[in-house]
Order: sequence, then C-alpha cells, then structure tokens
Amino acid sequence: MAGILKKTNYSAVAVGGLVEIKLGNVPITMDYDTCLDLAQIMRIVGRQARANVGGNAILPRFRAKGMLTDANEDELRHQGLRDSTAAFRNH
Repeated sequence: MAGILKKTNYSAVAVGGLVEIKLGNVPITMDYDTCLDLAQIMRIVGRQARANVGGNAILPRFRAKGMLTDANEDELRHQGLRDSTAAFRNH
C-alpha cells in the first residue's frame, strides 16, 4: 500500500492526432477519444476515492495544465498529412 501513496511523475503530450501519456517510465499512446474517456473514468473514480476518505479530506487537489488551440485547424492539418488528395492539403 505504501507504493500507491508514493508520488509518481507523469506527463501528457499531443503527438499529431494522438496523445502520449507517461506514468513513471511507462509511455502509453492512444487516440484522443480514448484519452478523453480515460480522463472521465479517472475523474469518476477519483471522486469515489475522495468520498471514501471523508469528502473534503486534507488530500491535495488535482492540478491541471491546459493549452488552448484551434482544434479544428489542428485536425484539418493532421487530416491533410494523412490524405494527400484532401481539399485542405495546403493547411
């Protein structure tokens, strides 16, 4: 149980249309839809765990970093890279 409470380094990076998550030294690559599903599952289970220890216990709050981008422009760019016949190839 002590290993669970140890702080683990983690990171998440967008690599084209994929997301690479690194937990400790273990990289996991998945598409963005799967990543969003995983994030929602983690939120739900995290809330359950917090409720199990008494709601507003003295546990550290979840911290998040975000980057705002034009998701449509990014998707068009990646689509153009995958499909050379696409009308938006020059993006």
